[in-house]
Amino acid sequence: MINKNNLKYILLLLIIICSLFIIKANPTYAKFSNDYTTEDDAVGITFDFNLAISDIEEYQSISIDALDAKIFNVKVENNSNNTIYYGVWYRMIEPQDKSNDIVISKLDNSIDNTSDSIEAFKDRLITIIIKNKTKSKIGIDFGVASSDKDANSIEYLSGKRLISGTEKLTYLKEVETGSFVSYTGTNGCIGNTCSGENANYVDSKNMGYCYNSQNKFQKTGWQIAYIKDSSAHLISAGATECLATNKEGNISFNNSKLNDFEPTKKLPKHLSNLNSEAIKYCNEEFTPSGVCDKTTAWAFNATDLNIINNMPTKACYKQKSDSCNGFNDIITGSGSYWLATTYNDEITSYYWNDSNSYLFNSDTSTPYGLRPVIKMDSNVYIIDGKGTKNNPYIISNEIIKKE
Repeated sequence: MINKNNLKYILLLLIIICSLFIIKANPTYAKFSNDYTTEDDAVGITFDFNLAISDIEEYQSISIDALDAKIFNVKVENNSNNTIYYGVWYRMIEPQDKSNDIVISKLDNSIDNTSDSIEAFKDRLITIIIKNKTKSKIGIDFGVASSDKDANSIEYLSGKRLISGTEKLTYLKEVETGSFVSYTGTNGCIGNTCSGENANYVDSKNMGYCYNSQNKFQKTGWQIAYIKDSSAHLISAGATECLATNKEGNISFNNSKLNDFEPTKKLPKHLSNLNSEAIKYCNEEFTPSGVCDKTTAWAFNATDLNIINNMPTKACYKQKSDSCNGFNDIITGSGSYWLATTYNDEITSYYWNDSNSYLFNSDTSTPYGLRPVIKMDSNVYIIDGKGTKNNPYIISNEIIKKE
């Protein structure tokens, strides 16, 4: 005899089996997956629409921060025996109307179109780019609509619009050196200096200085110092810190001369101090392979100077030269700052003296400026801006892997 508990168990099991049968017998033919597909592990989205009958659609809401961008793939698969027609659409959530400062387009290197046909058991992969040039976060719905008749039969209702137009990326490595870039370090730097603000900065009329008030900074922010190995290399336009090293190798950020200095040849502690401070201005979102180390961030040195003006330090030492001070406003206007390179491998290091427009050497007791150099990933591209002091380039590095 079956007791009441066993009977309840049997009835529950029958209900579960029946439910599974109903689900299997009535498929939706549409599926959505949210896959991370960007090279730098930033948020990337792959819509995976599996369309088998007409008028099946799926969508997802996406938010894009102010002055930011997203690139994602929309993959549409046809698992039916017939040709289907699809259209990739968007719908504004916030704001409700699309402005000229919001770009929603197909990326120019996407082979497939936002609206087309798909043969039986084939698929399409469309790369979409959104640029939010506004100063507010925006929200957008993205989805796919379909028809079994033709593309013109697809209806876009309730504020939905077919994504149209193409957008070409301009990469940071393609623009002029000396251009200004909106960039913020995230690896241990402090406050506004992370965005390139100078040490002792007051305002646009008093941009600070290091040690000697005759060598005031004339600019602030970040500039493209040079392009090498398909990568733009940023440098602080002025100097983010004033730094001296004492005989024990400790750093002083006080803007006054120390009573002692590092006495060791080749200045291993001082150069280490300069480079370790420079790494704090790295931002792994923009560096190759998302790494912050000595290969992606360092203090400005003689090698950088040579790349910029094609001249060795000796040619700029205690003598004015057009090659040293006439290159795109990168070297000059930055006050007095260290080069992380020792003078003749002795106990002094090179530094740039802006009031004289050439190189001197000094022991480590004087708090000259630090100019970090940051190597950018080759895929960093421009969202907005003109590359000027007042309108620097706004950048992103969210790139989808090739599939």
